[in-house]
Amino acid sequence: MITVLREAHQAVEEARSRGQPALDAGLLKGLRERYDTAVAFGIIHNRLRDWDGDGNHPGYTLGCWLREHADQVWLFTTALQVEWTSNDAAVPLGGLGGEHVGRLGHQLGLEVAGPVAERADDGDIQPAVISSLSPAVFNV
Repeated sequence: MITVLREAHQAVEEARSRGQPALDAGLLKGLRERYDTAVAFGIIHNRLRDWDGDGNHPGYTLGCWLREHADQVWLFTTALQVEWTSNDAAVPLGGLGGEHVGRLGHQLGLEVAGPVAERADDGDIQPAVISSLSPAVFNV
């Protein structure tokens, strides 16, 4: 998933450098399809996964959140003025706030980078979105 988001970031940077107002629709569609496939894979493989906590496995919960908020994750690709690492991409997040999602992702061993996470001096994660899922969580 991080590869797809990094490719999207690169495409956005190239579009900006050429002064284009938007990404090529076909390119964006292909990237989103790859993202959606990766999220669906993670949801399927974590749906019934055992773990010691109550409720659903955190990987399943996060995958569902990423699916439900895909437009927010991809905001930097449709609103080119939103920076890849900008907390502007976190507003407004429904359900879990961006800060909570970042902490959950960090606790699950997710690589929180790219669209959107910056570490403050105190080590807290201040994400706009989660950019990748580690193989350990999503068995990718």
